[in-house]
Amino acid sequence: MKRLLFIEPHCITYSNNLKLLRVELSINYTKIDFGYQPTEGQKEIGKIRIPKEAYLSLVNEKKKFKLIRAENIPIAPKQHNFKTATDSFFFSLYFEPVPVKCCDLNLMEKEANAESGFTFYSIELDKKIQFEIK
Repeated sequence: MKRLLFIEPHCITYSNNLKLLRVELSINYTKIDFGYQPTEGQKEIGKIRIPKEAYLSLVNEKKKFKLIRAENIPIAPKQHNFKTATDSFFFSLYFEPVPVKCCDLNLMEKEANAESGFTFYSIELDKKIQFEIK
């Protein structure tokens, strides 16, 4: 089966530093690629990590797709400490496979943390902007 790739899908987030770059759907996983860019003029050296409780859900549905792997970002309680306030950072999160080709997803950091950096609402996986990869 071919994989579907969505480049910079539209979404709603409270994060100024995190950018959702790509979503890849396959029969084995759902992969989301991110980039972190410090805010202009940022002076404090930050840190980043993903909680193991992070999950995907289809918009308006309760089923959760669990985080199964993180690439280039630690899972809490471990964390990545930036060396300078201007460091950029790229990482990928792998979740259980989403069973639909085109839908809207939510990425939630934790159940009760709706305005955190790792909360992305209505990630639009639109069939008009997808690419098939082998």
